[in-house]
Amino acid sequence: MSCGFEFENTSGSDQMVSGFDFKCYADGKACDSTHLRDNDLGTTTLSPGRKVKGTVDGQKGKAAETAAFG
Repeated sequence: MSCGFEFENTSGSDQMVSGFDFKCYADGKACDSTHLRDNDLGTTTLSPGRKVKGTVDGQKGKAAETAAFG
């Protein structure tokens, strides 16, 4: 399962953002693994007005009925 994200810093000060903060859940339980597909979404500090985007992948079981990132 994959999810794309884009963050924009609309505040007046630097903000930290990290793709490592996302966790994958399937049927309410943590997935086996979550990893970043795009390096741009690693841990970074965004200055005001800056954007970053990337994709987070999660490994869920084939039988899972629901899946989400949190």
